[in-house]
Amino acid sequence: MPATKRPPAMIYFAYGSNLCERRFLHRAKAARFLRIGQVAGYRVVFHKRSNDGSGKATLIADESQTVFGALYGLDTEAHRRLRSAEGWPEHYVEQAVNVETSAGLLPAITYVAAKEFYDPTQIPYGWYLDLIRFGGRKMGLPPETLESLDAAPSKNDPVQKRTKNEEAWLKLD
Repeated sequence: MPATKRPPAMIYFAYGSNLCERRFLHRAKAARFLRIGQVAGYRVVFHKRSNDGSGKATLIADESQTVFGALYGLDTEAHRRLRSAEGWPEHYVEQAVNVETSAGLLPAITYVAAKEFYDPTQIPYGWYLDLIRFGGRKMGLPPETLESLDAAPSKNDPVQKRTKNEEAWLKLD
């Protein structure tokens, strides 16, 4: 009897650096890409204060905006690993979202900055935006989404080794 794919334990909506699929799959090994989708009523900002001195992506409510991203199916272990990588529940909290896809509306979870780590003065490192742009282009996100990422301000990471390590994800293919 042929093996059948088990349905995922949950569906995750990625909109930030987890769009860089190789890097994401390193964090959540058993995750399965499902499809591209969009969440209405939010926009991406880089106001999540990180321990490395930079801003990371988070969602904020904005009825006039839509966020495009990738849906992944997660088993229990991939979900556990993702929670750990995202600093749940201290840095990021899980939020339920409804994602519009070619297959209809799908419920998913995503991660948004915990209140204590939300800081609108934050600016992302250039390599962080590069991960998002790289993943977004590979996934075929709309040009407007990519253009907004291209226009986002960034700063140089003072730790060259970290920059080199993160940029390595862009060379794997």
